[in-house]
Amino acid sequence: MGRVEMKTQQAYSLCDAMELALSPSPLLPPEAALLYVGSYFCDRYFCTTPESVWDAAFALAQGFPEGAVLVVPTPSQAQLERVKEVVLRLAEKHAGLLREIVLNDYAMLRWAQEALPSLPRWCGRAMSKDFRDPRYPLPSQRIKLLDTAENSNLMNLQVLGVEADPVNPLSLPQDHHLLVAVHVPLAYVTMGRLCEFGSIGKPLDQKFRPGGSCSRQCTDNWLIYENRGFSFVKCGRAVYTSNKHIQAELPDGQLRIIHSALANCLQTAGGEEAKR
Repeated sequence: MGRVEMKTQQAYSLCDAMELALSPSPLLPPEAALLYVGSYFCDRYFCTTPESVWDAAFALAQGFPEGAVLVVPTPSQAQLERVKEVVLRLAEKHAGLLREIVLNDYAMLRWAQEALPSLPRWCGRAMSKDFRDPRYPLPSQRIKLLDTAENSNLMNLQVLGVEADPVNPLSLPQDHHLLVAVHVPLAYVTMGRLCEFGSIGKPLDQKFRPGGSCSRQCTDNWLIYENRGFSFVKCGRAVYTSNKHIQAELPDGQLRIIHSALANCLQTAGGEEAKR
């Protein structure tokens, strides 16, 4: 099998910001072919998403030519079975719209390969261990998962593609056998085990507990800060930074470009705040 060729494809991601992105009415890129729903970083967010929000997200996906992609976070041991139940329920309920599934760890990739064998699988952005800190620029950035893949086989798992969050010019190998998706204009930098937003409103002795209850405070709270001249956004358990500057340098005709609804929400909120 030779080098993977594909036309540049646009997608739009509601992930980890579904309530924000769906209310009151989302501003969608007209060229987007796929809608991403779910969560990359938080199993509690994924499991506590109300059914009405899932229904609204999949209803929105009806307007996308290629339908929906379900994104599944790495589950903790406590949430493992519940995450699986949610995935199977959504896969059955929205079978006519669901085209692909994104997993963020090898164990869930293996489970999905057995439980949903007909649904194409992607390695999600949380599986990428590539360096992605804009404070330490590099001349180029590779995707290590591409280097370890043989044909469409990764650790004896069949996958369709891999995702990346480049903050430096992206360098792809001459011969790679997987599709590549790139997140813009917010790149994921890192994530933590604890969600500090989940402690909002809780008594002091109940704050910052990894097994605490989730009231989805991340749906309307975030933190923006600067360090060494770069801006960062913390939303939920993940920290993001802008990679808008690399969009013009992305390889043409080889990528799926996933646009972030969270970025649109933050921009809209910033504009409203500035008017006050």
